[in-house]
Amino acid sequence: MEAIKELVKIGLRSSVFASWIARAELESSSLVSLPLGTRKLRRHWGVAHLKGLRLPLAEETFFGL
Repeated sequence: MEAIKELVKIGLRSSVFASWIARAELESSSLVSLPLGTRKLRRHWGVAHLKGLRLPLAEETFFGL
């Protein structure tokens, strides 16, 4: 994330990320936050693991939440 924030600072790109990631930069005004519209963004989470790996019960339970 640090590299992305630095690229944004020098004008090479813009990015979308959670405001807490850039809290210090937003507070110092080295970056600004713009609204993305009226709709809320939703996150979809996934789990990656090795194919064929049998997950322990604790992990299966956690991923099932």
